[in-house]
Amino acid sequence: MTPLVRRYHYTTFRTLGTAAAAQKLLTVELPASARAFARLRRLTFVYIFGAASGAYNVLKAFRNTSTLPTGGTALAACKRHTQDDDAVGLIVRGATASDAGAATAITATATGGAFAGWMSPFMSTAAGQAFPHEFEIYREDGDQALILRPGESLQVVAVSALDAAESVIVAATLDEVDTSR
Repeated sequence: MTPLVRRYHYTTFRTLGTAAAAQKLLTVELPASARAFARLRRLTFVYIFGAASGAYNVLKAFRNTSTLPTGGTALAACKRHTQDDDAVGLIVRGATASDAGAATAITATATGGAFAGWMSPFMSTAAGQAFPHEFEIYREDGDQALILRPGESLQVVAVSALDAAESVIVAATLDEVDTSR
């Protein structure tokens, strides 16, 4: 049998900073009962400064192999092909349910090491505004694919505190390989 591969794209709503260190922004998980595995293709984010910011911020992506996240808001997938079925096991969560809405906290513990990271440049203008720009945290590099198996997850975390004037949008592109066929 040939496994069925489907590509999905997920994007969080604009998540405001909470001034809390280690703010979880996005998680991707495959429950232990999933009949598939996931291949991470690309992970990007837009970082928006709303006021003069005097500090750098660090975003990191962690792979977890022991505990799955809870909480947050399940995000709907954008299918590559409209005739594709919904994902059979993939669950992607964001930290808010609406644009700049109240946080719906994600509970997740980083049990693995960071596989990707990014440090923000100081981009504020005199008025405190900076033009949003898409930054890449991770892109698949040939045979260096990041594979999530059933019971595994990954999370994107703002390691240093985002203040209330900063916001982030995180996007993930994944292939789900359905092995039940």
